Amino acid sequence: MCRSIEEMLEKNSKEVTERNTLEFARRMIAANKLKCEEIAEYSGLPIAEVKKLASEIRGKQ
Repeated sequence: MCRSIEEMLEKNSKEVTERNTLEFARRMIAANKLKCEEIAEYSGLPIAEVKKLASEIRGKQ
């Protein structure tokens, strides 16, 4: 039982980290002060993911 709880906690932690990273990247994109390459470098996200987020955000503006 302890193993399954540990696995759930680890999965939850990864999901929270991923959500926070995406939100961090979204805020940097919205600020429009950095290039996508810089955001990818600082956030650790792949450049393709940053460009996808950028197109979604800029499409809403």
